[in-house]
Amino acid sequence: MALKSLTRALGSPFCSIRAPRRSFSYHAHLKERIKAANEEALKKMYAAHLVLRDVVPAQEAIPALKGKKICLVSGPPIGWKEMCGAQRGAVQGAVLLEGWAKTPEEAFEMCAKGEVKIEPNHHYGSCGPMAGTITPHFPIYVVENTKFGNRAFSRAADLAQQFGDYKHLDDVKWWKDTVAPNLSKGLRKMGGLEMIPVLQMAQAMGDENHNHNNALTTLFVNYLTIGMLRAGVDKEVLIKMLQWYSPTSWATGSGVRACLGLAMACAKAIMDPIIGLESSTLVSCMCRNGTEFGIRVAGLGEEWFTAQAPVPDGKYFGKYTKADSGRDMGDSAITETAGWGSFILEAAPFFLNNLPIDLAGAKRVANENAQLCIDHSPVFKVHATGKGAPTGIELRRVLRLGIEPWINTGITHRDSGHRVIGRGLVRAPMECFKKAAIAFAHKEQISFEEFMGTE
Repeated sequence: MALKSLTRALGSPFCSIRAPRRSFSYHAHLKERIKAANEEALKKMYAAHLVLRDVVPAQEAIPALKGKKICLVSGPPIGWKEMCGAQRGAVQGAVLLEGWAKTPEEAFEMCAKGEVKIEPNHHYGSCGPMAGTITPHFPIYVVENTKFGNRAFSRAADLAQQFGDYKHLDDVKWWKDTVAPNLSKGLRKMGGLEMIPVLQMAQAMGDENHNHNNALTTLFVNYLTIGMLRAGVDKEVLIKMLQWYSPTSWATGSGVRACLGLAMACAKAIMDPIIGLESSTLVSCMCRNGTEFGIRVAGLGEEWFTAQAPVPDGKYFGKYTKADSGRDMGDSAITETAGWGSFILEAAPFFLNNLPIDLAGAKRVANENAQLCIDHSPVFKVHATGKGAPTGIELRRVLRLGIEPWINTGITHRDSGHRVIGRGLVRAPMECFKKAAIAFAHKEQISFEEFMGTE
C-alpha cells in the first residue's frame, strides 16, 4: 500500500497528529537505532536456552494468584461484559473446577458481580490456548529461559473447556488431578527437560508447533515416561496416561492437544526478553480473546494495540458452519510471533487435512508471512525448504507491504457450552499495526510518514 494511501486509510484521529519536522541526520540516526535494536532482538531470540522445569499449580509458579479468586484469560485486557460466549463459558468451567461455585449459573453470577477478577495471561508471564483460563490451583507448564533468567507459563490445551464447554470437565479434571502431578514427579526426577532440541525434532517430524503437535507430544511422552518410571509412578496410572496421550484418540481426547500449551510457553519464553527493547520495531506478542485482537511491539513495552478480532475461515466439524463461529480467540499466536505455526505451515503437510487450503496454499501463506520478517532463524529449520523459519515480524514492513500476518487457529462457537467446532486460518487485523506505528512515531516525536521512511 502506498504511504499516502495508508495515511489516508488511518483516518481521524491518527492523521490529525502533528509532530515537529526532524533533520535528515536525526532520521538517519533513528534508522540505525532501529536496525541495531532489531538485530539485538534477534540475537536474544536465537540465544534462548529453554528448560521445562515443572508442571505445578499456577499459584506455585505465579505467587500473585495465591489465595485469590483470579482467573487469567487469553488476549488483551477484557471485562466480563465484553467477553464472547466461548470465553465466558470457559471461565465458568474454571470457576467450577476451583470450587468457587457449585453450578454454572452461580459461576456466571460471581463473574458478573466481579467476585472473580479477570486478568490477561500476558500480564502475569503466562499464556493460554483458546480461552486461556488459568486459576490458582490449575496446573501449568513452567518453562525457564536460562539465558536471560525469565520464566513463562501456559496451561494444557483441551477440546472442551477451553472452547467454552463448561458441562464436560472430565478431561481437565484428569489433567489437574492425575496427569500433571505425575508429570511433575518425572520432571523433578530428570532435573527438567531441555526444550530447544525437542522442538527442533518435532518440527523436523512434521509439526508446526501451533495446531499440530503430534510429534512434540510423542517426544514429550517418551522422555517423561522414562522420568516417571524412575520416579516410581504407578504402572496402571502410567498406562492410562499413555493411552490419553495417544494420537489415535485425537478426535475425542485432549491428550494429543495438551502439548500446545508447552509449545506456547516455549515461544513466550523466547519472546519476552525483547519486551521493552528500546527502538525495536519487532512484534513481541500477538493474541486475541474472541472480542479483540491485540499486539505488542518490543520498543513500546507492554502497551497493547487492539482491533476487533476477525472470524476465521475454516473446516467445520459435523453440523457446524461459519455462521456458528465466534471471533478468533487465544494466546497461541505467540507461536506465530516466534516464527512457528502458519509461518512454517508447509512443513506440516498432514495438518493441512484440517485446513481449507492445500499444500500450494500453505506455501503461499508461509511466503506471505516470510515477507513480513527480517530474518530466517538459524535455530529452527524448515526442512521442506532448506531455510530457517521466518523470524522477526517487523512493524513497518507489515504496513508498507499491506500484508496482514496469517495465523492458523482452532474455532469456537459464538455461544458458550460448545466444544471445538473446527480449525482454520485467520489474519491479524491491520488496524493493530497502524495504531502501533502511530504510537512509535509519537514516541519519537516524528510524523507517521517520517517513521515509515526510516525502513
